[in-house]
Order: sequence, then structure tokens, then C-alpha cells
Amino acid sequence: MKLQSDITKNGRGSGKSPGAYEWWYFDAVDPERELRVVAIFYEGNPFSRRYIEAQRSGAARSEQFPAVSISVYGGGRTLYCSFTEYGPGEARFGQEGAVLQVGRHRVETVMEEGGVRCRLHLCEELPSGDALEGELEYRGPAPDPGLFAEAAGEAEHTWNLALPRAGVRGELRLRTPLHEERRLAFEGRGYHDHNTGAEPMKEAFRNWYWGRVHFEAGTLVYYVMDDRDAGGGRSREQAWLIASDGGSISERFVRVEAEDRQRTLFGLHTARRMVIAGEGAQVTVQHEQVLDSGPFYQRFASRAFLRLPGESAVQAQPGIAEYLRPERIHQRLFWPLVNMRIYYRAEGPHWVQRSPRLYRWTW
Repeated sequence: MKLQSDITKNGRGSGKSPGAYEWWYFDAVDPERELRVVAIFYEGNPFSRRYIEAQRSGAARSEQFPAVSISVYGGGRTLYCSFTEYGPGEARFGQEGAVLQVGRHRVETVMEEGGVRCRLHLCEELPSGDALEGELEYRGPAPDPGLFAEAAGEAEHTWNLALPRAGVRGELRLRTPLHEERRLAFEGRGYHDHNTGAEPMKEAFRNWYWGRVHFEAGTLVYYVMDDRDAGGGRSREQAWLIASDGGSISERFVRVEAEDRQRTLFGLHTARRMVIAGEGAQVTVQHEQVLDSGPFYQRFASRAFLRLPGESAVQAQPGIAEYLRPERIHQRLFWPLVNMRIYYRAEGPHWVQRSPRLYRWTW
């Protein structure tokens, strides 16, 4: 995997091969209101049963399978969830990275003096009658493109921490099938990255944990990956504390260990604790609550505890963590569950998605 942190390389890639994918990921945490938001724009939706079938038939083109997924969590429960795959004519991904548009969802990125501004406009109405509309604005320092210079090189998967730390403000409006509306004011911190793959994810890695937490001292980013390129099934683990100005890495941790593994209903054996150690700083990340759980993926509400060298006090902050086992995406056994979750506009809604009560069960 190639690591970089360069907002100028945030545009759509070119020369796509069958099975290629890209996603632009945004998350944000508002500790005061206990809100978490995750929004992801995809080209070549890697979780799409339709895209996988096209790959098997030799007709796969990533631009034909754009999608957007949105999750809003409050007080530890899901307030809204959608995952919609659109048609190829309903998406626009600028090669400069300034504009992303899928359906009525849009991201605009503007370089400003001393920083970056990303404005997300989200607008979705589901067959169940649930709807979401609103804007979130991310403002943060442009990261130093040399932040991960030692990781330069070619790889089938590139992880670009395009905006690892930003202040986030905005409002989301949720509407239920009974036309009850809820307004959620949001003010917290957020994170944005851009992932690119030249082949299906299962060809590059077996398992992948990743997470981020914003402290006053900086932003913790970590991952644990069973990388097929590592040979012998070895795992790669790295973690950093990125300074609050995005210009340097204030702590490069030397050890990341996944502990306290628990078996899920779908047979995943996932860790609920990460112990991260550096020469001086120490972090423990607890995956306190499962926000989303499926046959190949989990998302956690996390809480991290940071102790810096020379400080007796421990800093504690909420975060978001995730786990993925990509080969399971290609197993037909799980596709009936995927079909309930992803709304394929080209096919029309699944009967579960038409029911407000049943569709919420998939959340």
C-alpha cells in the first residue's frame, strides 16, 4: 500500500482497469452532541454485487458504478443510514478533485490561504420515506505533501490522507416516513481521505483495521493490515500522531497490537482494542460500541486514551474505527444481505427497502 498526504492529488485517477475502485471518505465527530457522521463517495463501488458480476463477465467499468453511503449516529445508535448506487450519467468526478457529484450529493473543495475548505452538500430520499439533507463544511490546514515521503512508491492500493484534520460545522435535517423532521446542528472535528485501487481489494489484502481520533495535540491515525504483498501472510501495522497544523508527524508509533478479539454473528473475529506504543507516547483505543456490523465489515464508536511523554494526565477523545475483510464481498452467500442494504437505482428498490420498519432493521 502506498501512503501519501497530498490534497492536490485528490482528483479522480485515470486509466482504470476492471475491478478498479476509488472512494472519497469523510467522517466527523461532535463530542458535545454525541454525534458521528460518515459519508463516502465511490467510483467503482467495491461493495456492489452488480460491479462484481460485471467483473466476472469482463464488462466492468468503474465509472458505471458510482455510489454514495451516508451514516449518522447519535448517542450510540443509528439515526440515518443509506447506501445508494447511481447510474453512470448521474456522477461527475473532477480530475482536479475540486468537485465530486453523485446524484444530488456534492463536494466542493477550495484551496484558501493557509488551508483547505471542503463543503459537503448531502441530499437523499429513500424508498422507505426516510430522507436526509444538509451541509457540512470542513476547514483545516493543507497537509505537508512530504508527510509520508518514506512510503513513496507504486502500489495497487493508495491511501491519501487528503485532509487528516479539520474543524467541521453544519446542520443535517432528517425526515421520517411520517414527515417528522429532526434538525441536527453539528460542530466538531473531521477527517477526509481518498483511497484508490487498481484491482479488487481482495487481491491486495486479507484484513484491514483503520481508525482516527482527534486530540488537542494532534490527530491519531492507525491501521493494521494483513497485506498480501507482505508475504507469508504477515501483518503490517503503523500509527502516527499528526500535528494539529498538518505539517509534521509529532509521534511515529513503533507498535500497534490488536487485542480482545470477539466473534460476530457473521463469523468475523474482530479486535475490540488497539494498544499503540511509541518511544514516549502511549495510546489505547477501545472499540466501545459496534455501530455497523455485516458479513465483511464493522464500524465502531471508539474512545482513545493518549499519554504523552512528561505528562501525567491522560487525554481521552471519541473516534471512529473500521474493519474490512474484502474477500467476503465476492461470496454469493452474502449477496442477499447486500441487496437489502444497497439501493441499486438501476434495478429499483428491494422490497425490504420499501418498508420503513424492515429497512431500519438493516441499519
